[in-house]
Amino acid sequence: MNSPDTIDQLAAESTADKIAYVAQPHFYTSPIRIRAAAHLYGVETPALDQARVLELGCGNGGNLLPFALAYPGSTAVGIDLWPEPIHQGNNHIRDLALKNLSLHALPFTSIDQSIGQFDYIIVHDAFTWAPSATREAILRICRENLSENGIAYIGTHTYPGWKAGDTLRDLMQMHSHAASTLKEAVNSAVATLGLMSDGLAPKNADAIALKTLVERFREHPDYYINAEFLQSEKTSFYFVEFAGAAMQAGLAYVGDAEPQDELSTTYGPNTQLNHSLLAMGQPKIMRQQYLDFSVGRQLHKSLFVHAKRAGRIQPTPDLARLVDLHWACKYSRTTPDSSLSQKKAHFKDAQGNKLYLDDLVTISVVNALNDAWPLTLSFQALKAATISALDSLNPDNNHSELVLQALKTLFQAGAVRYSLDTGPYNASQDIYLTALAGLTHTHASEDALTQFTGVTLWHDAISFNLDQSSTFLLSNVDGKHTPPQLAAKLCKTFGVEETQVTQHNDNTKTSRAKADRVVTQTIDFLRQFGVLTGSCRAWAEYFTTALLADSEELFHVLNYVSPLIMFSSQPVFGGLSTNNQQINSHAQTHNSQGRLKDKTPGSAVVLGIAKLKYKEQFREIEPIARELTIQFPSDITGWSELGMAQVHMGNIREGTNALFTALSLQPTHPTILTNLGMALQMLGLYGPAISSLSSAVRFDPQNFTAWNFLANVYRAQNKTWDAARCLEHALKINPKFFDAYNNLANVCAEQMRLEEAVKNYRHALELRPDYFQTHSNMLFTLSHDESVDPTDLFEEHRKFGRAVAAAAKSLSPRPLVHSNSTDPERMLRIGFVSGDLRQHAVANFIEPIWNAIDKSRYELYAYSTGPKEDDTSKRLRTYVHKWTSSTGMSDKTLADTILSDHIDILFDLSGHTAYNRLPMFAFKPAPIQISWIGYPGTTGLAAMDYYIATKNFAPPGLFDAQFTEKLVHLPSAAAFEPDPNSPVVNALPGLNNESFTFGSFNRVSKAGDAVFALWAGILKAVPKSRLLLGNMHGASMTQEITARFAQHNIEADRLILCDRTTINKYLELHHRVDLLLDTFPYTGGTTTFHGLWMGVPTITLAGKTLAGRSGAAIMSQYGLAEFVANDQSEYLEKAVNWAQRQEDLSVIRSSMRERIENNATYSKEFIAKITERALRKTWEIWCSGKNPESFEVEG
Repeated sequence: MNSPDTIDQLAAESTADKIAYVAQPHFYTSPIRIRAAAHLYGVETPALDQARVLELGCGNGGNLLPFALAYPGSTAVGIDLWPEPIHQGNNHIRDLALKNLSLHALPFTSIDQSIGQFDYIIVHDAFTWAPSATREAILRICRENLSENGIAYIGTHTYPGWKAGDTLRDLMQMHSHAASTLKEAVNSAVATLGLMSDGLAPKNADAIALKTLVERFREHPDYYINAEFLQSEKTSFYFVEFAGAAMQAGLAYVGDAEPQDELSTTYGPNTQLNHSLLAMGQPKIMRQQYLDFSVGRQLHKSLFVHAKRAGRIQPTPDLARLVDLHWACKYSRTTPDSSLSQKKAHFKDAQGNKLYLDDLVTISVVNALNDAWPLTLSFQALKAATISALDSLNPDNNHSELVLQALKTLFQAGAVRYSLDTGPYNASQDIYLTALAGLTHTHASEDALTQFTGVTLWHDAISFNLDQSSTFLLSNVDGKHTPPQLAAKLCKTFGVEETQVTQHNDNTKTSRAKADRVVTQTIDFLRQFGVLTGSCRAWAEYFTTALLADSEELFHVLNYVSPLIMFSSQPVFGGLSTNNQQINSHAQTHNSQGRLKDKTPGSAVVLGIAKLKYKEQFREIEPIARELTIQFPSDITGWSELGMAQVHMGNIREGTNALFTALSLQPTHPTILTNLGMALQMLGLYGPAISSLSSAVRFDPQNFTAWNFLANVYRAQNKTWDAARCLEHALKINPKFFDAYNNLANVCAEQMRLEEAVKNYRHALELRPDYFQTHSNMLFTLSHDESVDPTDLFEEHRKFGRAVAAAAKSLSPRPLVHSNSTDPERMLRIGFVSGDLRQHAVANFIEPIWNAIDKSRYELYAYSTGPKEDDTSKRLRTYVHKWTSSTGMSDKTLADTILSDHIDILFDLSGHTAYNRLPMFAFKPAPIQISWIGYPGTTGLAAMDYYIATKNFAPPGLFDAQFTEKLVHLPSAAAFEPDPNSPVVNALPGLNNESFTFGSFNRVSKAGDAVFALWAGILKAVPKSRLLLGNMHGASMTQEITARFAQHNIEADRLILCDRTTINKYLELHHRVDLLLDTFPYTGGTTTFHGLWMGVPTITLAGKTLAGRSGAAIMSQYGLAEFVANDQSEYLEKAVNWAQRQEDLSVIRSSMRERIENNATYSKEFIAKITERALRKTWEIWCSGKNPESFEVEG
């Protein structure tokens, strides 16, 4: 074909042939990005709100449109060679009534100083393919039409990365040489793209570069191929050539519009090292040329200023200046956020770009920016939003440096948007959410999706599909409707009857509830794409509505909590709101208890609730609080108290709903955030719980209750040292805080600091001597302390028994009357009280008995006292006649309930463990009361009649003096049912290894100083031996254990420390163990059974208390008395001896399962049979009018 002689002629021909052109925006060419990038190079630029912007190669103005919309006081002028896109763009601008944006079709060579000066000049890659006269004109414009402090962007294809472009150009020109029209030439050129992508031979060395180039061109209009390839003799330059031409034109090179691309560190340590060596001492432009060779750069996004400003330009981007910028990004988390301690997280944005992070602070920064999207956060706000509560306690924390490093990581990954000023979305004053102007759509049939395209204020091209209802909503998100109004309009428009429901009180899937969900889902979707604008008030109102909308997934609702807080709080708290009146209305009414000073129910009602809370009578609080929500629906008191009552009653999901309502009324209220954090922790949602509690202490650092609950979350995650720090701080705020002393004692006990634990328990009991769970906790801890004499331990239990008996008598002076029939042969009602009727060792032992017991003679009743139920609970329910969830019931109420059920024999399955209800047993609601399974020791209660033990566990007469109860001796007291998916037993590992491996899977808190000393002595006595310890809980525990052994000169490489894991993997760990070592004085039970099932016996010490005899009883039951020691020296001797008898251990290992399966005394049928005999015997004694007495049951 005959090529046009000029660009102007080419433009005319293009218009004549009507070759379509759609401009593509590029965020890095927006004045917002250019201004921020220039700042990193030390170059100051004009403010954007009044800036004049010129764009050469503007197409239809798609790159200028978002800037003009965001900054109505600015002036934007676009010039392009092709009239058709200019015509299209001006029509669009006219439809939008934009007065600050104009587009013109002009040859660049005709532009002179008459059009004025501009603060920002943007030139796309036309410079690369344009004739020399046009290139000279572009550089002249950037010099003559640039304001004194202005900055110009010029995009150019560059070698060596664009070498593939030469290959593609040659092919296109060769294939289109016979074309007679421009359209034929372009069609011929387009036809070559298939060969250069799908048709490339696998051995083509340039395959990757060519395929990348082809994909890029498929996104461009056809004219681009014509101009850049068919009409151009040269497709690119080396950077030094281009920069040299710009310097001769009077321009100084600043750097790249994506500054991270100029940093060798962006491309890895090898590139950084070699580039620094080769480019050492070279000028700025040459250093960049060397980097271009290293990374194969294809496109330079160059910034220029007037040559006279060259002295102010930094040689490289100053990343310390990142603190001056404002930040934004939107990446949805694709990995569960159950714990903020998770060090790895995967994210994905609306365009499908993925982000993988493995740093906690960086993850926190992304989470905060996601909450703020599409608005920006300043560095100071980011610091406040992401600092952990624990770090805030340390005045020397380096959080600023960590946030800066996180931003550097995200900056170099190109994962964030940033601006020198607040972002383009922050300026909105709309009181209701508004959709961006300028969206275009493709009409579809009534049932099909509608495709929308547009450009965000961040200059990102977007494209998305909406269904009919969402399309309707988008057209009505016009700054005039609240989200509830949108839902009502949706119902009305689609002819659905609207049914209004009360907040969270009706689970019916009404039409209005469905409409609410459609509104929130649509706004969520549009927000992700950056389609909506609004003030902080508008966004806060939306998140409030979304929080209260009917949702089946709690995880989905929780997504609105952090954004609501952010849009309701000031930057000093990590938020976005600048509405001082709104924030102060919250902040000024907060005290350390977080209650509002006005507009609350009467003080008498509030005081009454407080008294009930002190007594933990939450079932009595619930109806009072519910009534308050009706009388004062806009006050937080009723909703907050209702939420807490429901949570303590075990109705945690209902409780969180009430707390969400309270939060919607006061999003920054410390007490509400504290209560919500506690509820989320009970649901196992540790990440959201920490977030809520951290917000609580951010708004009220003196909120000691929040610090206490935060400690509970860390403790639940086995981060006991972090928990201790929180509790110690809570006690600094309130030295008489009972809960903190109690929880600190629990933490110390888990850290094996038993003396400190007991000290803190006693402090707590001085403050609240009537809080019997604390007394139980102390007794449980004392039973682990080898320094405590059994007689003293028994007396401590008796003190507990006397205290609960006195408390019961004060509430019920007259003993409860039992009207049970004294027929010794009738069917008996058997009740079981336990906090462990869930996946727990107690459930493992009791389920076989419940399954096998004769239901024609025994009717079972269960009283679950724990806050959680699971699949195991559901299965256990099938065995019982009646199941009562008693969480939140007072002891007296529970006793009355049991009495009204006419229970004949009542079992305690908890003892002094968590969620026990021993004080309730002091009321004696059943004629016979028996303690069993949960705790290897006396309850200390005179009202507890019996304790069930085994003959091997507690031979008759040996421990009677340590019990207030009479002992029932069974041949076997527990059925062991192994996991059905247990791994097979392997060969003894020591036979094939040079080393012998000891192991222990007991709770580490069972191991005191004497245990560590003895284990260390065994390792020393058996050369090359190692010790595998399971049940580890994170790095802090691992470090503590390693340090404990180091005190005994045992090096870390002789320890194998394994984290707590699944049951199957835990059992598999036995494959690595030759011989297990027991703890003392509190020996193992379930772990000993599991060890035997996996063929691994346990060296155990027969102690002086029942807790110290569990291991000995189990080993003796299976004929393995050789593994039972009577003192520590014999324990060491037996461990060393068995390590030398590996053949014998191998025989035991291979035969152990058969031995267990043949041992009838541990079958569920046998245990059920002897249990029935014991029950009938105790009943006969009561029917005869005799006092309880110890007895044995024969097998």
